[in-house]
Amino acid sequence: MHNIFEILKYDSNLTIDDYNQVTKEVFFKYFKDESTFIKNNELLRTELVNYIKYITKNEKSEKLFEKIFKIFKIFNDAILKDKSNVIKELTSNLLTISKTDSLYLAYYIRQPKDISSYSQRELAEYYFDVIGYTLESCYKPRIELFYKMYKFNQNGIFENLTSKTFGDILNLIDNFDELTKDTIFNIVFSQWRNIAEHKDFDITKDNIQVRYGQVNNRKNEIMSHSQLKEIAFYINHVYNVLRLAEVLTYLNYIDEIMASDETKNIKFDIRTESSLLHIIHNLQTVGFKFHSFDDKSNIFTLNLYMKLNNDIQESIIHASQLFTKIAIAIDNDDFQQDRFNKLKINILDKNDFIVANAITDLQSCIDFSFSKIDMNELIENIKFQIDIRESLE
Repeated sequence: MHNIFEILKYDSNLTIDDYNQVTKEVFFKYFKDESTFIKNNELLRTELVNYIKYITKNEKSEKLFEKIFKIFKIFNDAILKDKSNVIKELTSNLLTISKTDSLYLAYYIRQPKDISSYSQRELAEYYFDVIGYTLESCYKPRIELFYKMYKFNQNGIFENLTSKTFGDILNLIDNFDELTKDTIFNIVFSQWRNIAEHKDFDITKDNIQVRYGQVNNRKNEIMSHSQLKEIAFYINHVYNVLRLAEVLTYLNYIDEIMASDETKNIKFDIRTESSLLHIIHNLQTVGFKFHSFDDKSNIFTLNLYMKLNNDIQESIIHASQLFTKIAIAIDNDDFQQDRFNKLKINILDKNDFIVANAITDLQSCIDFSFSKIDMNELIENIKFQIDIRESLE
């Protein structure tokens, strides 16, 4: 595989074709057939841009990305061994696994926007909090699923994990140290979870001491503040690599999973923010720049800067195609679906003046998504304004 971090630097001038070419080079080999890949191409493009722009920080995380195939192979080998049983297991874990994305996103939405004013102690405590939350709420459910597939390949049985601790599971996974331990001190992630949860650490100006292990076998480690930060980032990178490998697996077999009887009674609670994040990523890849959201007076408003190399009319017409996606994002969230009855998109110039807008009712967008009205009826409900020149309040 080429070094994708050299091929694709995040650049608003790159075209969709540029992104699609690299997305295919990186991900196509993971798919059982071309039609399944093509169907998921838009989502995969978002995953790739997200990984490169927001997750990749150093050489270690770039090398970690290459471990996706090693993880994916464990799932694929299990499917080749007994597809029917593996699909059932993936289905039974679907709700738990899907919730990790919402939990991960919700946690980071609540994070302080600026930690530059933190003292050294506050910063260290923040990194311990990140470590503890990521491992317990997000990483743990996904590594448990990986462990089940890992052991299934060995003995053909999906283990009941109720009698196993987090540490038991990690210590039973051989040849995957990059998924289970930090790279500086080789401390198993379950111990890092315990250190963070029980606050088994002392912070001084010069260093940090952590304590871990069983009562009769306690261990100590002294590290620098920069090493703690590196470990916190590495744990997040590991989670995202593990997550991406599992996303690829689920995308390959989502039709079979969603057709099973087990999924009929699943109620998915999808946070609006999660869906909107995906929408914004795709906007950026086609030349729009995101400004903000507003949610006043029962109107959900998306504010965008004018699309690169387009005029005002083309920008607002292109942006209005997002109405149905925004409507579904709101409707999928139990906490948001009753808050709004209209959707609005503003196009801004470089001085933040509104130069065009489009407004429609939310219900018609939902009706169109479920084939209750046709495209002409949907378009009739969209009202456009051009060359407004109002200041964005």
